[in-house]
This record gives sequence, structure tokens and C-alpha cells, in this order.
Amino acid sequence: GLLMCFSAGLILRLIPELLAFPYPISWDMVHYAYFMRSGIVWVHWSSFFTSTWLLYSFLFPIHSHLGVDSFLLLKIAGPILFGFSVCGVYWFARSFLGWGLKKSLLVGGFFSVQLAALRVSSEFLRNTLGLGLLLFTLPLIKKLDSRRGFVAFTLLSLLTVFAHEYAAVTLLVVSLAFAFSGF
Repeated sequence: GLLMCFSAGLILRLIPELLAFPYPISWDMVHYAYFMRSGIVWVHWSSFFTSTWLLYSFLFPIHSHLGVDSFLLLKIAGPILFGFSVCGVYWFARSFLGWGLKKSLLVGGFFSVQLAALRVSSEFLRNTLGLGLLLFTLPLIKKLDSRRGFVAFTLLSLLTVFAHEYAAVTLLVVSLAFAFSGF
């Protein structure tokens, strides 16, 4: 199911990238390319805790070590991140909501063809990464009683916080709602 959802998201998101090749399809791609070419992930060590740097920490080493053109790398990264988000929707439906395979695949497929989701994924790569991580993190709230579940939740929560602010706030609100519902 995860592979099918990833493939559907990747292929659907790759279509506009191929049609617009070699030009970027959004203004934010220029911003991301600038940061990749600058070679700076953290301006100062304190920005490790105050900025969302996770996307750049993946893209910068690939760009600098492999010498891949920054716009080409972004054209590849966008569909991969969207496929990751579609996998997150499937995983959330399967693990958190407890839905069956067919229903979860239907939800993942529906998400992958939504114009709003495709539009957000074409502009905002950090949002897409944060959403994908958030959707993989939320089901682990139910497994906090085990050591393995707690460690996995903590690590994915940190990655979510470092990916995007909105995903971090959503994770905080949902975690607090679960904590208060326990009382």
C-alpha cells in the first residue's frame, strides 16, 4: 500500500515538472535554489533551534557533493516529497484511524489527485515535508506506552518540528488534546 501510494503521488506530481522542464513551476523554487547555492544550512548555531532547516539539510549535501543543478534537484525533490506525503495519508488512515487496506488506498489516491494538495506541493516543499512527517508521527501517539513507540514518537516529532512551523504547531495541539483527553 505504501509503495502504491508513493508511486501514485510521485507520478502525478512529476507530470507538471516534466511539462515545465527546464523551468521552475513556482516562485519558491527560486528561493530554495538560492539557499542551496549559498551553501549555508545554519547561519549561526542558535538557528538550529529557531529555524526549519530539515529540507535544506537534505538538499544541500546532494547539491554540493554531486554537483546536480539546483533547479533539477528541486524538480526531483518535489515529486518525491509529494509521494512521501501521500504515503503519510495512507499510513495515517491505516494506523491511526484503523481503516482497511482498500479504504486507506482510496484516501491516499483521493489525496494525490486533489488540486490543492498538488498546488501546495509544487510551491512549498518545506510544508510538504512537514505534512508527511506529521502524518507518520501522529499514529505513534497511541503507542507512547511502549519504549519503542515513545522513542519513535520523539524522533519523528523532532524531525517534524525541524521541517516546518505549521506541522510543529499542529503536532503540539494534537498532542495536548490527547494529553487532556486522558484526564
